[in-house]
Amino acid sequence: MTAHPFADIRDGSTGGADEIEEALNAFRLGAPTDPREPDGWPATRGLADALRVIFGADGPLVAIAEAGAERGVEMAAEVDAVALRGAPVLREVYGIKAVDPETLTPEARLRAARWAIGWGVEIIGSEVGKTLRAARTIATRWARGNPIDKAAAKDLVAVRGFGLNEPMTEQMFRNVRRWRAEGANQRTVRKRARALFGKLLTRRAGDLWQWVKRSAIYEGARRSWEAGVALGQIDPRRRLVWSHVGTRPGHPCVRCRSLIGTEVGISDDFVGDPIEGGTARENGRVLTQRRPPLHGHCDCFLRIQ
Repeated sequence: MTAHPFADIRDGSTGGADEIEEALNAFRLGAPTDPREPDGWPATRGLADALRVIFGADGPLVAIAEAGAERGVEMAAEVDAVALRGAPVLREVYGIKAVDPETLTPEARLRAARWAIGWGVEIIGSEVGKTLRAARTIATRWARGNPIDKAAAKDLVAVRGFGLNEPMTEQMFRNVRRWRAEGANQRTVRKRARALFGKLLTRRAGDLWQWVKRSAIYEGARRSWEAGVALGQIDPRRRLVWSHVGTRPGHPCVRCRSLIGTEVGISDDFVGDPIEGGTARENGRVLTQRRPPLHGHCDCFLRIQ
C-alpha cells in the first residue's frame, strides 16, 4: 500500500478545531436573552474577529498550507532525483534546472500563504453567514413562530443554543419538539438540549477544521509545484495524480472513487469518471475538483509524477 505522504501533517495536532469551537461558544454566550436581529449583536462582530485570528496571516490555516508546500517541494525533489538517473539529457534539452529546495521552498511557502490568507477571508464570511442564518431561525420562531416552534425556540434560547449551522439548528428543533411530545418536562428538555448542543458544536468545529486543514495541505502542495514550474525547476509536462490510501469502512466513497487515479497537468482541475454505485441523484455525475478533499475525513491526496 502506498504511504500517505502528508499523513503526519494531516494527523498532527494544530488546535484549529478547539479554537473554532471556542469562537462559536463565545458567540453563543454573548448572544442576548432577547434574540432579535442577530446581525447587530456584538457577539457577531466578536465571532468574525475570533475567526480572523484562526484564518488570518498568523493563524494555523496559513501554517498548514505552508507545511503542505514544503512537503510538495520534498516530493518534487524526489521525482526530480529519479528523472536525473533516468534521462538527464532530456532535462537539458528542455532547459529544466534541478529542483533546488533552498530556492523553491521560500517561493512555495509564499504562494501557499497568500492563497491561505485569501481563502481564509472566504471561510470567515461563509461561517459567520451560516451561524447568523441559524441564529435568525431561532430568533424568528421565538418572536413569531407557531405555538409549537415558539415553545421550542424558547427552550433553545434558554440553553443559549446559538452557534450551530442551519441543519444542526433544525436538528435541535426536531429533538426539542419530540421530547416535548413524549411528555418530558421543561427541566428535562432543556438538560437534553444543552447536552445535544454541546455535541453538535464540537462536531461542527471538528468537521470544519478537518476539511479546511486537508484542503490547505493539498493546495499548498499544488502551489509548490506551480512555483517549481515558474522557476524552471519542474517540467511543466509533469502530471498530478489523485491518489488514495486508507482502510476505514466506507472509504473511499463513490465520489472519491470516481476521481482516484485521474491525472492532470500541474495547473489543471481534475475531472472524474461518472459516479457509479451511489444514489440515484449521484450516479452519472462527473465531478470537477481542484484538489482533495471531498469531505472532512477523506483519505485522498495528490502526488506528482
